[in-house]
Parts: sequence; C-alpha cells; structure tokens
Amino acid sequence: MFSVSAVASTVQSAAMFGAIMFLPLFVQGVQGKSATNSGVILMPMMLAAMATSVLGGQLLAHTGRYKALVVGGFGLVVAGAFLLSRMTVSTSGASLSWRMVVMGMGLGIAMSSFTVIVQNQFPTHRLGEVTAGLQFFRSIGGTVGMAVFGTMLNNRFAANMEENLPAPLRQAMAAHGGRLDNPQVLLSAQAREALARAFARFGEQGQQLFVQFMDAVRQSLAEAITSLFVLAAVMGLAGFAVVLFLREDPLRRTHLAADDAVTPPANPGAPAAR
Repeated sequence: MFSVSAVASTVQSAAMFGAIMFLPLFVQGVQGKSATNSGVILMPMMLAAMATSVLGGQLLAHTGRYKALVVGGFGLVVAGAFLLSRMTVSTSGASLSWRMVVMGMGLGIAMSSFTVIVQNQFPTHRLGEVTAGLQFFRSIGGTVGMAVFGTMLNNRFAANMEENLPAPLRQAMAAHGGRLDNPQVLLSAQAREALARAFARFGEQGQQLFVQFMDAVRQSLAEAITSLFVLAAVMGLAGFAVVLFLREDPLRRTHLAADDAVTPPANPGAPAAR
C-alpha cells in the first residue's frame, strides 16, 4: 500500500510542479502578460486545489472510502493536463483559467488523500516515519519532474524555432549572437529591444521581420509548453493505473491502533511476584 501511494504521489507532484513552473511562462512569453499577471494566473488552480483538498478530506472522513476519491482525482488530473495541452497562442485567459481549475481539483483531491491512506496502514508509533517517507517521494517527484520538463522544454523550443523561423530570420538571429535554445532570454524587455535594433538594420522591412520573428517565438514557445502537458497527461494516466491497485481498508476510528494496545498480563488475578 505504501509503495502504491509513493509512486502515485511522485507522479502527482511532478504534474503539479510542472504546471506551477511553466504555466506562468506560457502567460508571460506567449500571451505577453506581465510577470505579476503570470503569477496571479495560477490562483484559479490553487484555489481549486485548496477547495477540493478540504472537501475530499471531509468526504473521506464521513464515508471512510478513499479509493474512489483518489481514482477520480487522478482522472481530473489527466483531463486537466489534456485540456492544457490543447492551448494555443490565441487561448484566452478565461479559457486557460477553467482548464487550470480542472487540473487543480484533481491535484487537491489526490494531495489530501494519500497522507491519510498511508497513515491508516501503519501503527501510530510509525506515523512520523511513513509520513516523512511520503513527503520525500513527493519532493523527488517535484524535483525530477521539473528537471525533465525543463529539459524537454528547451529541446522542443529549439526544434520548433528551427521549423517556424524562415531562413532570413535564422541568419539575422545568428548574426545578432542570440540563442535559439533558451526561451527565457527572449522574455526580457532588454532582449526584445536589442533584437528590434538588430532588425532595424534591414531598413524598411526590419519592423516586419521583427514582428515575424516574435510571432515565431510565441508559436514555438506555445508548442513547446503544450507538449509538456501531453507528457503530464501520460504521467497522470500512469498514476491512474497505479491507484487502481490501491487496497481499500477501513479507516481507523481511534487514535490507538490494535498494534499499539497495551498487552494485559496473562493472568490478571495472579499475585505479583516478590
């Protein structure tokens, strides 16, 4: 049971931290919003996760059933990741928000349930041990997930730029000394101003070429980020398959488990030895 919960929590953390890291990049780099707005855009997902975490905990406490909650939560994670993978350059803020709400609902349910599940399987004197172990696997999932997603983003962005940039624009970028494999460089106002000055050397066509270049950047970045959510959906499906193997044991209703009970003397009526 702990193994299933650890694997599922690892997958869930990878998907969550991937969304937290790269959705603001989509909003700022693709939609052109400010850094402040790109951070605020995560609020719908976070609020949805908080609400379903509380609601899921209440349902679990009242029904004593957790498998259906976890399976449903991972189903929402998969659905949310798939919806986010369908984003485009023209996706509106409202459309992005409701997609994030779907994913946030699933993350909230899964996040609140696994701690209760593993604590229900062990005696009380081991609760600290198993809870720390679960948090460790969540941290591993978040760390590895961000590393994998970041590497994939850079590779996909560079490949997309090669496809989306016309040859004259690639030559101008190379002459400017810019990099095609680092979308972060293209998000700063200073970098955009420097590129605009470089394209101004083309004369009357310079502004038009600059606009085409920035369109290619936004398109390439959008395609790279949405490919990350395809991977997140696949990982969510793997987690969904794993939680199907959860064994649903009755929840403990007392703080003292049977394993922790004090064993009475073999013969309570016998006099104490002197």
